[in-house]
Amino acid sequence: MASTGIEVEIKTQKDFDKCVKDGNIAVVREGIWTAYDSAQVMAYCSAQVRAYGSAQVTAYDSAQVMAYGSAQVRAYGYIAITQYGDGCKIKRTRTCRLIKVPPVQGIRDYLTRYPIEQQGDSVILYKAVTPTLESLCSNTPITYPEKGVVGQKEIDPPEKGSCAVGLHFAHFDWAVNFGLQYSEFVILKARIPKDKIVVSPDCDGKIRTSYAEILEVIKDWQHYNPLEVEDGN
Repeated sequence: MASTGIEVEIKTQKDFDKCVKDGNIAVVREGIWTAYDSAQVMAYCSAQVRAYGSAQVTAYDSAQVMAYGSAQVRAYGYIAITQYGDGCKIKRTRTCRLIKVPPVQGIRDYLTRYPIEQQGDSVILYKAVTPTLESLCSNTPITYPEKGVVGQKEIDPPEKGSCAVGLHFAHFDWAVNFGLQYSEFVILKARIPKDKIVVSPDCDGKIRTSYAEILEVIKDWQHYNPLEVEDGN
């Protein structure tokens, strides 16, 4: 990785985003982090990094990296790397473990891979948002209703990737793990028609949609247990 800025120790996702915006290198040692675009990250210890776009990550110790799109990863030590798609550039020592996840083949494949509750022609999915019900990570935040329908007229096709234009939802555990990157969040529970869902090949549990019916706001998500998916669903 070609370093173009100074190294900054990071404790919160807000500081992480500012560091990246300033063109500096985010140094993380624990927690879960999301790196987009041209972000540069150095991950140590037990840090977990999700790298999208053209983000560059150098990982040491026992850090974990999930790489998407055209992300670049250099790994040393005992690193677990999960690669989604074929566009990533990964260099690693022999002690590092690389897992290549096959592309997700549409909605049926998605429903077999993840713990999703199905209700006829719809599914129940979740989203982490701010306590005021705004998107946590977006250049143009959307404010969601406590209950009711939310829609987006234009969304990108599957080949644009999981982080492209559209309303983003995921299974419960994915939504909670994403929210944990921030100081405060609540979880939206939504019913989404299967035919409104866009599943990208690099899907890791998150989908995009043009339509969602918000059913409730889950504030006490620590004690919330989503309905278990029965065998055969």
